Amino acid sequence: MKNLTAALAASLALAACATPAPAEIATHTAPEHHNARTALDWAGTYQGTLPCASCSGIRTTLTLQDNGRYRLHEAYLDNPQSVFDSNGTFSWNAQGDSITLFGDGRRYFVAENHIIALSRDGSRITGELADAYILQKIH
Repeated sequence: MKNLTAALAASLALAACATPAPAEIATHTAPEHHNARTALDWAGTYQGTLPCASCSGIRTTLTLQDNGRYRLHEAYLDNPQSVFDSNGTFSWNAQGDSITLFGDGRRYFVAENHIIALSRDGSRITGELADAYILQKIH
C-alpha cells in the first residue's frame, strides 16, 4: 500500500508540473493579424481627380465611415451638370487591405492616409497614369 501511495503522489506531482496554471493559459493567445482594416486609421474623407477617357478628370470625394457606410461625390471637370452622388455600404476583402463599394463594385486599396482606385477585377492600375488613381485623405 505504501508503494501505491508513493506512486500516486509522484504521478500527481509530475502532472501538476506539466499542466500550465490558468493564468499561463490566458496569456498564450494568437497574435493579432495586422492589415489596413485593423492597423490603420482608415475612416475619413479621401479626395483626388481620377482620369477620365472623355473629359479632363473626375473630381472624386469618398467618405468611409467606421460603420461600413460610404458617401461618394463625383464631378466631371468639363461638365458642371455632370455631378453624381451615391451612398451605401462597403465590404473588406479577406486580406483586409481593400474595400468594395456595394452597388457599383468599385474597389479601392486602403493605405496610410490614402486609397488607390483599383480596376474592376481588383488589380492595381499600372502605367504612366497609375499615380492619378490615388485619393488623399483630407480628414
